[in-house]
Amino acid sequence: MSDLPEVWKPVPGYEQFYEISNHGRLASFARGERRIRKLNSRTQYLSASLKSLDGKSQKTIYIHRTVAKLFLGPRPEDCVIRHLDGNRYNNQVSNLAYGTVKQNHEDLIKHGTHRHENNGRALLSERCVKAIKFLHSSGLVDAVALSKAFEVHEATIRAIIKGRNWKDV
Repeated sequence: MSDLPEVWKPVPGYEQFYEISNHGRLASFARGERRIRKLNSRTQYLSASLKSLDGKSQKTIYIHRTVAKLFLGPRPEDCVIRHLDGNRYNNQVSNLAYGTVKQNHEDLIKHGTHRHENNGRALLSERCVKAIKFLHSSGLVDAVALSKAFEVHEATIRAIIKGRNWKDV
């Protein structure tokens, strides 16, 4: 945990029922006492479902977004929330900052948290990308043939060749 004292603020729209802290913890009020809520870690980021006053509807909030909004201020246009240590489950305000998509991507590379084939959406392995780059640079195969051989869209091959994707391989 942080060396900073824990500060609690009400969650907008749920002020009477939920608070979130600068340490990234969520609490609900039951029977007049603050109870720390367990967070959902099955999603890409920590989240929680908040129940409405009538208990009939619920809304999912992402902890990092709520902490940033309450403790860093409104998110500037064209900015995302960065996790400075690369740990998306560390939602302490001292670990969050607004930044550009480019800065966030640079963070991912710096922390090794966006390794290509570990991305989850990657269609190719690092080995395949090296083969694509070699075959293209040797002039033996064009992008259309490579896209058919590796069973990916031609745009994916062109992005690799031009260095937009997998540039560090």
